[in-house]
Amino acid sequence: MKIKINNYVNFEKVISKVVVIRGYIDSSDGISGKDIEVAVTESKDNVSSNGYIRLINNCFSVIVRLCLGRNTITFKWKDEIVKVIHILMDPNIQLNHLNSKYKVKPLIVLSLYAEKCQLVEFDSIQESYFSKIQTGLELLQWYFSEKLFEGGFSRRSFNICSSSNFYISIPPSKIIDMESNELWEILAREISNDEDLWDEDFKYIAFIIHPWKHNMRSNTSSFEPMSAVAGGGLALLDYKLLNSWPETYENVFLTLESELHASDETGFRTFISTVGRVFGASLGVVAHEMGHVFGLGHMEDGLMGKDFHRFALTLQPKIKSVLGPKSKKIYTASGDVYNDPVQLSLSSITMLFYNRYY
Repeated sequence: MKIKINNYVNFEKVISKVVVIRGYIDSSDGISGKDIEVAVTESKDNVSSNGYIRLINNCFSVIVRLCLGRNTITFKWKDEIVKVIHILMDPNIQLNHLNSKYKVKPLIVLSLYAEKCQLVEFDSIQESYFSKIQTGLELLQWYFSEKLFEGGFSRRSFNICSSSNFYISIPPSKIIDMESNELWEILAREISNDEDLWDEDFKYIAFIIHPWKHNMRSNTSSFEPMSAVAGGGLALLDYKLLNSWPETYENVFLTLESELHASDETGFRTFISTVGRVFGASLGVVAHEMGHVFGLGHMEDGLMGKDFHRFALTLQPKIKSVLGPKSKKIYTASGDVYNDPVQLSLSSITMLFYNRYY
């Protein structure tokens, strides 16, 4: 059995804490790859953790969370080591990225005038939502760095702050009648007027707890987000998008594969779907709006166009035969060529590479 890794080379340096390693298993000797296990060992303290593998037709994706410094990723088949790769996690390779003042700040937004019972209820689940946001944004941090690499640039991405609550001075009874653009303007103004929160070098990703007025479409089967708008330094999103997100990276593939029926509390206009589809699509929504925050405009296809809801494919193994012929070609570290279902245009990639947040 041989394992070939497509998107990383040995001792490659990265800045993101979570990476998705892709490749394929040569099982010409008749040995199945279904029993492959992946372990990650951090060199400094010799601490080990598991990588989580998704296998399709002997092609694989592995999600691993890295520690600062050298990380040894070991692929084993029935206790036999079949592949080892070292990845160096060093945020400082990106223009002193670790200490950069340009950061993305996630917020959960509540009304100061919310009913006490609602605030108490949210307090009990607050840490869960913070964990979901951290997991999702770390995946998006990897995604954008991967798109830059696939476009011929070095891997760069945004820096993430810890999540915080923010209380807006509008009662829920008024929020529910607001259009998205109106609420965006008020929230942007209140954030900029808050001396403890506001920082001109931050971008803000705000998840709103309270419902507001949505321009509902007549097509109830449309796989569109109910409420999301972004521009300048602020993205405004429905917190229901987080309901399908896992709290830890260990459960990302399990969630993507979930066939459980998604409830109506998912932030999507859809009469039927699975938790897995909603999770993938909602990641795409947040990635799309973050693209706007970083200055990207709409495109016909890809992440900034109509294909954002296919975002789950960026985490799955690369299978040439299931991807459409119109997708942009990407070239991997191993020299293989694949179609890209959730592409970014070369102009978008170039803009991100030279963006001060990257």
